Amino acid sequence: TIAMLATAMGPTLTRYMRDILDLMFTTGLSQALCDSLAVLEREVSQLVPAIRDRLLDVISIILVSVPFRPAQPSLDSLEHRMGAMSLHYASQTSSAHGSSDRASISVNGAGSSGAATGEGSESTSLVVAAAKSIAVTTDAIVLALHTLSSFDFSEENLSEFVRNDILYYLGHQSAAVRKEAIHAVSRIVLSDPLYQTMAGAGVEVASEVVQRLIAAAVTDQDAEVRLMAVKMLELSSSSSSSTNNFDFHMGKAQNIQALFLLMNDEVFEVRLAVLAVIGRLASMNPAHVMPSLRRMVVQLLTELEFARGNSEREECIQLLMVLVRSAESWVRPYVGDIFRTILPRIDDGSPQLASKILDTVAALARVGGSDLVPHLDKLLASITQALGDQSSAPKR
Repeated sequence: TIAMLATAMGPTLTRYMRDILDLMFTTGLSQALCDSLAVLEREVSQLVPAIRDRLLDVISIILVSVPFRPAQPSLDSLEHRMGAMSLHYASQTSSAHGSSDRASISVNGAGSSGAATGEGSESTSLVVAAAKSIAVTTDAIVLALHTLSSFDFSEENLSEFVRNDILYYLGHQSAAVRKEAIHAVSRIVLSDPLYQTMAGAGVEVASEVVQRLIAAAVTDQDAEVRLMAVKMLELSSSSSSSTNNFDFHMGKAQNIQALFLLMNDEVFEVRLAVLAVIGRLASMNPAHVMPSLRRMVVQLLTELEFARGNSEREECIQLLMVLVRSAESWVRPYVGDIFRTILPRIDDGSPQLASKILDTVAALARVGGSDLVPHLDKLLASITQALGDQSSAPKR
């Protein structure tokens, strides 16, 4: 109902929402609450700071048992030099990560984490008290992490929150929690300009996030978690930044070696996604990428030539296509060899395989079209035959 009122009334609803907003949070964090808050943010922009302050407090209480306190650069740096923990994380040591002992935080948000609910935050004691009553279940943790990745908190400095708290959940016993934690830390780093530079305060956090994502992709026992980690690494290539946020860190030699280990993953989707990342890194660190990439091209061509089943051939073709598209300039010397290996299989395989081969031919033509000229007559004959195949629309 509140979301409908916000849609109908817009900013005129602001004057009535200040008190109602706190009451909304007393119901506890839920998907319905998040949906309503998203509508309020869209329709009543004046409420955005208040909504995000309250959300961060609720999320932090669920995840680490204390309200959120933005980093205070001068104070935190002084504490660091003196070898002391910041106030937020001093409180955390006694109650974080699943502890039910929240007595160190008073109902009004004062005490050891008072900075979270003092003058620097709009959250009220009502919101904090309601959040502390939430049972910290796996579902609650998943929803908190999902909410953290769904809303834009780029106005807040989440560096220490990510490093000291969210990354912790990459080792949680629940695969659902690990997936949401991967998604949350990746979204935060990819969307915040603080982490998009190659120098500055965000570099260490971004580097640690990348290393933890790669470790999860290599070692996690759950295939969906491994795939999520690789997808987040792949996603950085389509971010709004002019540079690939993670590539600067993934281009390190030890990270490249770990990524190549993923080419042995039992799940094809993981291999496909990581190959796109590796191909992209050829421009970042060719000395460490290209030797292994050359061996991979030879291996894929050999597997394609001697594969017995269509499914094996399809996987080889898809991997080759991803490699050609992601490392165009570096694959150019192998265009002729790849083309000569895949062309005979246009007519021999299934319609689905033939369509994938034709997609790969198109990718090869963009990379090194002149290398295909000697084979043009045979290629045109195969394409004409494919166009005349009435049994397969994808092939045509």
